[in-house]
Amino acid sequence: MEVHHEMVYAALFSKLRPSGEDSSRIVLAELCYDSGDPYAVTVDLDCGSNVRWLIGRDLLVDGMFSPVGEGNVRVSPAGSRQVIVLALSSPDGEAVLEVAAVALGAFLAGTFECVAAGEESAFIDFDTEIAKLRGY
Repeated sequence: MEVHHEMVYAALFSKLRPSGEDSSRIVLAELCYDSGDPYAVTVDLDCGSNVRWLIGRDLLVDGMFSPVGEGNVRVSPAGSRQVIVLALSSPDGEAVLEVAAVALGAFLAGTFECVAAGEESAFIDFDTEIAKLRGY
């Protein structure tokens, strides 16, 4: 089965506050959505060294309206809802990323133009994924 892939990109300037630091700094957050992995958004942060996070698309959407997430990724709107806060945690450290709600919303809208909600499974090449699991 051959599946056509589409991608959606956004480059957002965001505030990043690493754990243990009192001040934030501006970083470039590159968001990428690939219809071949329709449930996830890749977030690349340029903060001296490149850091990559894989975050569920639904988690980002839900986090625009109310606090969601447990463990390594938590997403919530800030007080005025003009900013979305991503609290990220890994064995290497923790950080808080703040992105403009309008920019994140526009990016997410583009992902839903690419793959509508509820249609994600139609974009997965299950034959290829099963072959990967079997080691082919």
